[in-house]
Amino acid sequence: MWPADALSMDAAYYTQMAEVEDRHWWFAARRAILAAVLDALPLPARADVMEVGCGTGGNLALLARYGRLVACEPDET
Repeated sequence: MWPADALSMDAAYYTQMAEVEDRHWWFAARRAILAAVLDALPLPARADVMEVGCGTGGNLALLARYGRLVACEPDET
């Protein structure tokens, strides 16, 4: 079991991540991989798409291109 403090993200880190997520190479490369995988799937024109654990929402614009999007960030606290 994880300690309770390990389950939450530091607010300063979250803010920093949100500020760079649209331009940092790692996030951009990850989105490119995600797009390539989704492009290879035989999805219907307006697929139902769900992201669980969306964090700052950096992938949402990409995912919305594939259909009707639902996103959530679970919280066990």
